[in-house]
Amino acid sequence: MGFPGYGGTGRRGRHGGSGASVGQGVGFPSFSGVVRWQSAKPILEAVKKPLPASFHGHYVIVVANIPLIGAGHGRLEGDASSDEALDNLRNLTTVKPKDQEPAGPAIVQQDSDDASVLWFGFSKETITISPADREVVFATEAPPYKVKAVFNLKDMIYRGALAV
Repeated sequence: MGFPGYGGTGRRGRHGGSGASVGQGVGFPSFSGVVRWQSAKPILEAVKKPLPASFHGHYVIVVANIPLIGAGHGRLEGDASSDEALDNLRNLTTVKPKDQEPAGPAIVQQDSDDASVLWFGFSKETITISPADREVVFATEAPPYKVKAVFNLKDMIYRGALAV
């Protein structure tokens, strides 16, 4: 069973959608992808499904349609669903609120229904995010690809509260 409700337009938007900056080498195919703050309250209300139980207590960011696993390049070569590939990706992924140290994900899972969708869970016990941080940068890489998305927290205020 897959995870509920990834999606979006790939354009920078309110409540957790962000266009991703993707760096890639010459000769690699182009693509458009989505980086979305899946645990944002308006996203959860829109999809009408809770996060999977394994992601409770985490900020959750979803990356869709960006070939980070199974791209056939670099450290993630091989079986796209392998634990080793996900561990390597975990070590190459961070979120960084402005003026704080970057934090890595506690959980990385590939959607079982759609291999192009990856779920990243960042423990709320490890990192604290508040409106005063102003922005959070999500970054990950799987050579030759590097993905960076900047979430402007003032655009993520929902019903008077930060919705992350």
